[in-house]
Amino acid sequence: MTMQQTFLQEFPMWRRKEIVLVEPDDAFAEFFTEVVRQEPLYALLRVATGERALQVVPQLKPDLLIMDFCLPDMTGIEVFEHLHAVDKLTSLPVMLINTDPSSKQELSCHAFPIATVFDIDSLLQRIEDVLSS
Repeated sequence: MTMQQTFLQEFPMWRRKEIVLVEPDDAFAEFFTEVVRQEPLYALLRVATGERALQVVPQLKPDLLIMDFCLPDMTGIEVFEHLHAVDKLTSLPVMLINTDPSSKQELSCHAFPIATVFDIDSLLQRIEDVLSS
């Protein structure tokens, strides 16, 4: 069974929104996964590096990419730029988790920075807003 088949089999096709989380920190990724899975309409797959995201995202073509700004092998901006250079991913919405508030990166209109300190309801509302736009 392929990764995409495994990812998709748990959720009804007609309503599910597929999200890829790129997060190197296991504890934060586990917390984030639990938060997002509170919403049964979201299917979430986590990868830990930018390189892995560059392999997985073009295959899965998710509805949303949520990633850490600081990855072990490249920045979230670099991943964003690589993926948005792919024709079928140019409009992929991205939520960028930025732990450094002094870092002001210019991103396209499909990037949505979020702070590391957030409440769960706000996060879920932000994801819903991004997916519905």
